[in-house]
Amino acid sequence: VLYLIHDFPPLSGGMSRYYHNLLGHLPPDEVIALISHTAGDKDFRFPVISANIPLNKNYSALSMYPRWFSLIKTIVKRYSPGILMACSLGFAKILFSFSTIHPRTGYGVFFHGLDILHELKKTKRNPLKKYRLKTLLKKSNIIVTNSKYTSGMIHRVVEPRNLVVVYPGVDIETFKPLKVPVQTLRRSLGLPSDGFFMIYVGRPVKRKGLGIILRAMKSLPDYVFLTVIGPGDFGYFIDLARRYGVLKRVYFEGYTEDTTLIKFYNASDVFVMPVIESTDDVEGFGIVYLEAMSTGLPVIGSSIGGVKEAINDGVTGFLLDPPSVDNLVLILKRLIDDPQLKHTMGTAGRQWVVENFQWKISANKFREAYLSL
Repeated sequence: VLYLIHDFPPLSGGMSRYYHNLLGHLPPDEVIALISHTAGDKDFRFPVISANIPLNKNYSALSMYPRWFSLIKTIVKRYSPGILMACSLGFAKILFSFSTIHPRTGYGVFFHGLDILHELKKTKRNPLKKYRLKTLLKKSNIIVTNSKYTSGMIHRVVEPRNLVVVYPGVDIETFKPLKVPVQTLRRSLGLPSDGFFMIYVGRPVKRKGLGIILRAMKSLPDYVFLTVIGPGDFGYFIDLARRYGVLKRVYFEGYTEDTTLIKFYNASDVFVMPVIESTDDVEGFGIVYLEAMSTGLPVIGSSIGGVKEAINDGVTGFLLDPPSVDNLVLILKRLIDDPQLKHTMGTAGRQWVVENFQWKISANKFREAYLSL
């Protein structure tokens, strides 16, 4: 299988993490990765070939097509891959064009929610783009989505001939409960040793509900704190926390490596990301919910998008419907007042991930799909 990937190895993004782990759990002699930029000095279990496209260039621009066609043709001749997999819609358009010249080469496409949402919006304004998307999907040998919710978005366009849901997974040996006292962990991270800690892990976008969390803190006791982790500029939310009078109880930590992130998870009492409806963005699934549950935390999300498939509502956490400040405050007070509930949900969450969302489970499901072709 030849994979066309934009960012590899992964940065902090969920999609990069998805491909890095999915490919890493497939037999190395069945995988070739063709990437936009340089692979650096990383070691991979399978061949990784770089197109060496400058970072300031659009990898999917029409001017880049000749370079991609040349590379793909060389790889097809050398490795004879059974199928070419596009890990973004931009790459899918490249493979779609390539297949018109080389019709014997099959291709497939991955979708994660936001990509198909944006394309659907374009098709409303442009009939030609609607026709191209429909044709691209109909001719795909396989379509892989990260959730049933994302699959439903595909079905709005066409009934695909071969669609499979491959959920994100978690490395349960990395994201796990640590045998270190919570107070010790907190002190090592520069946090107060006592109190009730929420944790938010995500980008600084309004849709992910960080503003709801900050506003909810106004109605929570002074011993309730929040740790915010993620890449990007959180200036808007820092100002918001200051305006609500809760800034002293919020710790903006920026981006952290997994080794540190796991410590922050284990130093917390609950993971919170109450995503809200948006016409421009969507939560196709949410790997961070799984990572938090895998470390033994109860999680709070919203009954929106693919989040409903990540959280077992009432068992491993709560789905807010709607994701309002009042609903979040009620759930948080319930967890604060009932430590046993928090513990029971955290234990159930770990089991939920171990049984359903390990990367080897996801990789095996996808492998069965492409071998069947």
